[in-house]
Amino acid sequence: MLNLTLLQNELIIGDRLTGRVIWTGNNQPKEIKLTIGWRTEGRGTVEAEKVSCTPDDAGHFNYQIPLKAPSSYDGHILRIIWEVTAIAKPKGPMSKEVNITKTFYVAPR
Repeated sequence: MLNLTLLQNELIIGDRLTGRVIWTGNNQPKEIKLTIGWRTEGRGTVEAEKVSCTPDDAGHFNYQIPLKAPSSYDGHILRIIWEVTAIAKPKGPMSKEVNITKTFYVAPR
């Protein structure tokens, strides 16, 4: 099972998002990949910006929210959603990819 924990769910632009991703159980994955970023939902063209982040051997990660990044927004026509996704591919030819996504709020500076 893949577990993703964020140490904080609300940040300010420029803050560091920190957390931990761990695999519990048998059939350890070859690797666990993380993507962190934002995306839009709603009317108009969908936009997104994501970066890859590699956890350390203990599963800890940190990522600084860029100073020029958009803040979270939840309007009637448009939403800006920040999220982190962990993806694990357990060993074995028949193993299926496992992923988990958590959202978090980014406030303007």
